[in-house]
Amino acid sequence: MVLVIGIVGGSGSGKTTIAKELYKSIGKKCIIISQDDFYVEVPPNTNLVDYNFDDPNTINFDKMIDIIQKIKNEKEYITIPTWNHVNHCLQSEEVINCTNIRVIIVEGLFLYNNPTLRDLFDLKIFVDTDDDIRLLRRIRRDIVQRKRTMEYVLDRWEKFVKPSTDVYITPTRKYANLIIPNGVSNFMSIKLLSNLL
Repeated sequence: MVLVIGIVGGSGSGKTTIAKELYKSIGKKCIIISQDDFYVEVPPNTNLVDYNFDDPNTINFDKMIDIIQKIKNEKEYITIPTWNHVNHCLQSEEVINCTNIRVIIVEGLFLYNNPTLRDLFDLKIFVDTDDDIRLLRRIRRDIVQRKRTMEYVLDRWEKFVKPSTDVYITPTRKYANLIIPNGVSNFMSIKLLSNLL
């Protein structure tokens, strides 16, 4: 049997860090799948300044569902895409050997918005982190890792990220089996969960 864990929370809530901590405790029989690698291709000649990546319609849920089901059905090899956040495009596709995978950790913003995908999770986690902390983390990440300007980050937060959190993400908190308050700062919750897995 393959256990599927979903981790949802707003941008900068600590989803990826928690996924990595769980992965470290589980070992090689685990795989992390990130929703961020399943963006649909941006249409040609799109003005990226006005393009809203913080919308469930920008995610190829069918592809995510197909990959998770293949791992659950113990297919030997699958192909997983990797998204380039600097250039906003598909970077590569990697072939993964899934023969011994026993735990799938899926992290992303909109995992619980899609009923078919939501039903695949044996454990649904929601990472509940204050807006000001999430914004600070996003500023650090986007400026350092993705070479954005402060103005760009704040503009997108106000125009897309915060409204999306309120409309699409926070309401899906009701689907969670486990809520982790304060995100990655809640070391005890993460440690307890790691020990259970």
